[in-house]
Amino acid sequence: MRFRTAYLLSHFLLPLLLCGSFNSIAKASDLPVVGGPGGGAFRLACGRDEFLVGVYVKSGTWIDAIGLKCAPFRGVPSTTGWVEGSFKRPAINTPFFGGQGGGAPREVVCAPDRFVSKLQFGFTINTDGHPMYLDYVQISCKPVGFSTVEVTTLCLETGDGCKGRWLGDFPGGFSVVPPVQQECPISEWASGIRGRHGIYVDALGLVCKRQPEPIVSPAPSPSPRPPRRRVWECTVLQDTDVFTDCCGRGQPTGTFLRQGRRLRQVRTSPEDANWHLLRIDATTGWVFSGPGHVSLQCRFRFTPYGQ
Repeated sequence: MRFRTAYLLSHFLLPLLLCGSFNSIAKASDLPVVGGPGGGAFRLACGRDEFLVGVYVKSGTWIDAIGLKCAPFRGVPSTTGWVEGSFKRPAINTPFFGGQGGGAPREVVCAPDRFVSKLQFGFTINTDGHPMYLDYVQISCKPVGFSTVEVTTLCLETGDGCKGRWLGDFPGGFSVVPPVQQECPISEWASGIRGRHGIYVDALGLVCKRQPEPIVSPAPSPSPRPPRRRVWECTVLQDTDVFTDCCGRGQPTGTFLRQGRRLRQVRTSPEDANWHLLRIDATTGWVFSGPGHVSLQCRFRFTPYGQ
């Protein structure tokens, strides 16, 4: 007997906390491949100047095949220091990986000013408790640059929606296994997927690469500008505590950062890039922003030397 469920083991989440360095210029961040044991390995990536803006699938009872919808990013001059622009339409379809079964392709695509920042997906599971085949995929579409607009989600499912499933009756009640969620590190955008497939899609993982650099607007006048340097500035997305040290070693300082406040970042921890050392008034303190508690949105901007 096969019943459907979303599958996530806690030890799959640990690599997500460690992947990607905030300030490093990486070729790509490969998030873990999660899912069933079957199938051969595959990797799908958008072109050099393209990013992931959607996916398409062929499915029946579960997902038979999956492909990407990619688009080049067209940046525009920025007056804020944040990346600004939109993605060219129509999006480009990559070849799909998987079997030849399933119905007509179905797709979800982000709006032209949004990119895929996160994947949520789940698997069918056999009575022995092991995942087998991809059951659904949900993409999160995040606005380009700094925005207070909410992230939107788009779902490709096979009959039961994009959420966790009941596993069955266990002592003490029912048990729910949550779906797999993979999100690109800060300053990276989704650019592909990898996984395993046979006649169905067996396993999946997200691939990310560094976001484009912002196009700095020219000066409004030809007068010489003072030399400028690039600094990192963080906006507090939700109220959060400040600690004396990073990586779980520190104690709360008693300072509480309120939503909307902007602070200069000194650096991130080499041990865990989700810990940010911020300059707070006349002192500094550590703030955590990562999976489960995204408290900061950090981007670089240009400022005159001495500021």
